[in-house]
Amino acid sequence: MRAGRMHLGTMPSGAATFALDVAGATPLGIRGDASGPQGDPPWLIIQSDRPSQKLADLIGQRVAHTTPSSRLGNLARRALSPGAGRVPDRDHKVCFPGKHQDSVAAVAFGDREAAPIARDIMVRVAERRIVKMQDFRIVRKRGNLPPGVLSTAHALAPPLLRRVRECAFNIRDPSAMPTGSQGADRRCSIDIWKDRQIVRQVAEASGQAYTRAAFDQKKVRAEAGRK
Repeated sequence: MRAGRMHLGTMPSGAATFALDVAGATPLGIRGDASGPQGDPPWLIIQSDRPSQKLADLIGQRVAHTTPSSRLGNLARRALSPGAGRVPDRDHKVCFPGKHQDSVAAVAFGDREAAPIARDIMVRVAERRIVKMQDFRIVRKRGNLPPGVLSTAHALAPPLLRRVRECAFNIRDPSAMPTGSQGADRRCSIDIWKDRQIVRQVAEASGQAYTRAAFDQKKVRAEAGRK
């Protein structure tokens, strides 16, 4: 987008913040339904028949944290829930299964006491009947991370930008699509600075920065990984 090779697209939370701060992207909206924009509240799941009832009960227990770089599966957990029984590595033992679905399985089979996960993935796993929602106790924590942002290049001609905006907010997704996206069938406008503040909070707490230097470092690592 910064180089002018992309003019419109939906990017995940972290990439969208880079697009806004580094490439000067213009945010249009995020997924939602008739009640308004959707988000991804950080969830902590515990088996429904386990004795743990609250976060403080996890002291000394083993908790699955997806991957070190996972925003909802690790970083948000560390940034948004300080306090007794809530500090990973200090108050409970952390392991990294690798995927959100693996974290769900670890809790379902009793290999781990709890797991912070992405809500939408938890719902999809249940929809596929891999697990049942009633088998888990879900602890909602502070905050609601916005999903991917539909954005345009900053240099888009104003008349074209108006047409794109009209299409983005007036089109409704086919009835079959919302099934896999928790009922989202449209794009909803957002207050970009207010609604994405939690993304920046999580990033700052984990030592990340949405700067050009950080973007260049991320790009170098990605290119090195492809060699």
